[in-house]
Amino acid sequence: MALITNTSLVIHANNDLLDSSGNGNNGTAYGALFSTDSKLGSHAAIFDGIDDRVEFADATSLDIDGDMSAGAWVKTTDITRAYQCILGKGSTSQNFGFYIRDSRVHFQFYSSAGWRTHVSPTGAIANNTYYRVLVTLDTVADVIKLYKDNVEIYSAAEANTPVVEAGVARIGGDGGSSWFIGKTDETILWKNRVLSVADIAEDWNGGAGIEIGVESIILNPFVPKVIQTVRTQKTIQTDSKPKVIQTRNLYKAVKT
Repeated sequence: MALITNTSLVIHANNDLLDSSGNGNNGTAYGALFSTDSKLGSHAAIFDGIDDRVEFADATSLDIDGDMSAGAWVKTTDITRAYQCILGKGSTSQNFGFYIRDSRVHFQFYSSAGWRTHVSPTGAIANNTYYRVLVTLDTVADVIKLYKDNVEIYSAAEANTPVVEAGVARIGGDGGSSWFIGKTDETILWKNRVLSVADIAEDWNGGAGIEIGVESIILNPFVPKVIQTVRTQKTIQTDSKPKVIQTRNLYKAVKT
């Protein structure tokens, strides 16, 4: 199954906050800027840890009430902070929240049984280093897992499911004081999908950086029509930074 399947939000942060999932969940920046110190693509989002954030309007596609996965490249400059919001939705009774919590990876959600909180062991995160962090919640197997750089770092039983709360989704803050200081890149939310071990490996190897887009449309009445050109960029992990290793132009033609 392609990584793009069942995505509700895909923010590449390549100098814009457009949602590449197809759901139209484009973000609005409140103080957040862009940095060329990115992990994938040209830019990453950068937050000052005071009040910078990106907000996404309330949408059913962002409401989590069952299986889910979420991931982002994160690079903080201060692991002494209690909570730094990577991605979350809602404020009072939070639908879900994904954080760096001092040097740990933290995920929480509000359920019919109250708050459910899951935290990795200490030492998972250090300052000034990019990490790929992910969470998966499997409501069939009743298990939640946290990952860092393609390695499972936490697993626990979880028989509860998130309660939907109306409200905006955010990167960089949760409506309280959990401000992120540093950079985030390639933030993705999957609704009704639990990433497999193979999916997580593909994501780690740059799968989240695949970009497909229409480049041009050329029509000529005297020759077969080239109706579209599609450029595919595929990235893999090389050294510490994924790099583009292949660019192909694919042509589809029809006869006049």
